[in-house]
Amino acid sequence: DEFKPVAKGKEGADLVQYVKNKYGKIGSIILWEFKSTKNWDGKKWLPRLRENQRNINANEAIIVSEALPDNVNVYEKVEGIWITSRKYAIYLARIVREMGLRIAIAKSGTQHRWKS
Repeated sequence: DEFKPVAKGKEGADLVQYVKNKYGKIGSIILWEFKSTKNWDGKKWLPRLRENQRNINANEAIIVSEALPDNVNVYEKVEGIWITSRKYAIYLARIVREMGLRIAIAKSGTQHRWKS
């Protein structure tokens, strides 16, 4: 995989993860946003991250935050955005990464372009 930080002051979350197969072809893109705050502000963060996700054509977007919504204990997809804490971020990353590669493989089966 390739990880590219988003420059400070630039739109687009904090980190872009390009998930690659064993041949180095990009299978999916994950957009990461990290929050170090004590208060959850999903009304502000979720729409902004969805916009950033659309702008870079990311398959998934994840917010890693100290503060979580009341209905999130480990990780949960809320309004199209994955939300988790630092404690569970690696576990969620593994699941979302694998899911993205499997979807890319399934799509390539119909297109005959992408090797698994």
